[in-house]
Amino acid sequence: MKDDKLIWSERVIIPSSLRQILLNDMHAEHLGIVKTKHLARMYLWWPGIDVDIKNQVKECLSCQENAKKPADIQQAKWSWPAGPSKRLHLDFAGPYEGRMFLAIVDAYFKYLEIVSTKTFTSSNTIQALRHLFSHFGLPDHIVTDNGAQFTSNEFGTFLRRNTHYSKMAD
Repeated sequence: MKDDKLIWSERVIIPSSLRQILLNDMHAEHLGIVKTKHLARMYLWWPGIDVDIKNQVKECLSCQENAKKPADIQQAKWSWPAGPSKRLHLDFAGPYEGRMFLAIVDAYFKYLEIVSTKTFTSSNTIQALRHLFSHFGLPDHIVTDNGAQFTSNEFGTFLRRNTHYSKMAD
């Protein structure tokens, strides 16, 4: 207590009855979440002040309208495959109703094959790909999200033995 004020680490502790008034005051210049938090941390404190500031800024229509547009994400550019089964894209989805689903897309035809499994292990992935390779042939490239089932030694060995090239595309 200093001069009839509650002080915490050189900041004034604000009672709940005054918090909204001070939030409005701090936000009057529309500084954004980070700058408003910085300003508040210099002088004020109350439990949950960071969350209150974040909510104040997120609910401000003016701030939302004037916010910077997020940077465009550079999409990976793939050349068109020379033919069917040259490049396959693999990913798992799920669980859904206790099952996992391996999605396999042929980049040439945009053909989608879905394989239902109980788990998404390297062994289950290999079994599904063996079946697919027996019907459509061996691919030149396999593209994955580098999940554990796609980066295991077992899967790497399978790829080296069953694809035209020994490296996976990332």
